[in-house]
Amino acid sequence: MTGQKIDEEEAHWRDIVSRESENIEAWTNLGKVLNIKNDFVGAAEALSTALALKPDDEWILFEYGYALSMQGNYDEAEQIYRKLLTTKPNQISIWYNLALILNKKEDWEATREAYLKILELEPNDKHSWVNYGALLSRLGEFEEAEQAFRKALAIDSTYAKAALNLGLLLEEDLKNVSAAAEVYKQSFAENPYCILLLAHYYRAIENNRYLPSIVDAQPKKDFAFEGFKAVVIDEIHSIGKIEYDYLLLLYDDKSNEPLFYVSLERNSLFIELGPPSHFLCGFDETGHLNYGGFEEEVNLANFTKKALEIVGTKYEIPAEKLPLE
Repeated sequence: MTGQKIDEEEAHWRDIVSRESENIEAWTNLGKVLNIKNDFVGAAEALSTALALKPDDEWILFEYGYALSMQGNYDEAEQIYRKLLTTKPNQISIWYNLALILNKKEDWEATREAYLKILELEPNDKHSWVNYGALLSRLGEFEEAEQAFRKALAIDSTYAKAALNLGLLLEEDLKNVSAAAEVYKQSFAENPYCILLLAHYYRAIENNRYLPSIVDAQPKKDFAFEGFKAVVIDEIHSIGKIEYDYLLLLYDDKSNEPLFYVSLERNSLFIELGPPSHFLCGFDETGHLNYGGFEEEVNLANFTKKALEIVGTKYEIPAEKLPLE
């Protein structure tokens, strides 16, 4: 659901409750929308109103428990989910939210029990295998944690979160750096836009090259020219302070590891200091490069053209050899 659609949904349900103060469906759906918008205080208020009208409604209780937990009210949220389990003991979504709450409360044994129940009900839940592995790692049960992470990867070999957790466990706790490097390398081959995996691989093999911390992205354009291939990505999910609108990944025709990156990075001081709103930057073997402010309208076509021009200058490729159109 897009931001605009969510806002429209909120306005719709607010309009109804303003006219029909005892409309349970409207109060409930307003609470659900506010949960989606991360307005957990507002969600709890709407859902508590719905519960006053229908105290034992399991769906309302589920949403209300979530709103409470996201505000840090873990004890009351736990009570709600345990109440729900008395009538729906095999409902995975209830167990899952309960496990997250128990983990926040640092009730490790109860968290273990919750994840074991989830995995009994759904043995192929890769997310729960990773969360369970993280719990085991926290408890110092490293070999068991390794098995849990490997189980998640056996379910879905493309699951980057499992590979990252397994690699870090092998590196930091089991002191098997070579095995960690192999995990990162294999997973990057299946997740070519999770640059974070490549960064971990480089660190494990003592290559100190600085890379953008991209967790996930979507490819939008690809090109082949002059012995190179390039992919432009957007919908970028990154960690750290830098936010990216687009990246161009440049490869030679012999490797799946980018040799050069061009990025469009948001100016974190734009609101405070004004233009430019974005900078064109790059990553190569020397580090992070800044090519200055991006003066064009921010869109895929304009970025792609500028990024290819930077590639052409860096690698001395004539403009007529670049796919600029």
